[in-house]
Amino acid sequence: MKNKLRHKKGFALVSVLFIIAAISLMLGMLIQIGGQRSFTSRKLVDQVKALAYAEAGIVYAYAILSTDFDQRDNASLSAETSYQEGSFDLTLTPVSNKYVIVNSVGKCGDALRAVEILIDDENAGGPQFPDYSNMEGFNYAVLSGG
Repeated sequence: MKNKLRHKKGFALVSVLFIIAAISLMLGMLIQIGGQRSFTSRKLVDQVKALAYAEAGIVYAYAILSTDFDQRDNASLSAETSYQEGSFDLTLTPVSNKYVIVNSVGKCGDALRAVEILIDDENAGGPQFPDYSNMEGFNYAVLSGG
């Protein structure tokens, strides 16, 4: 009888230790998951902001080129522009007197996002490029939340 009683006391101690270990393991996993989600959300916020900065660069270039298309050769327009916690870097590549390719790279934190569009000057004469007009990416407007 005494042996059974001693055996049960030892079993209770082992059971309590296993329960404490399981609870500690679950708490550690929850802390790990919470930290990872926080890190991921910060990275996603920076990526969305970088895309917004890149789109803002496109809108900036479009606004300038819509008033004076001859600015496509202006090197100072291709400079990096900072605003609050991010920036955008423009690169203008004239294709002809009618077309210019605008590249904009948005930066926010460690995130980089790039946007590229082709701008067509409707008022300029010159040869048409039907291969550009048939590209699916050029059938949509540039959207920017501003």
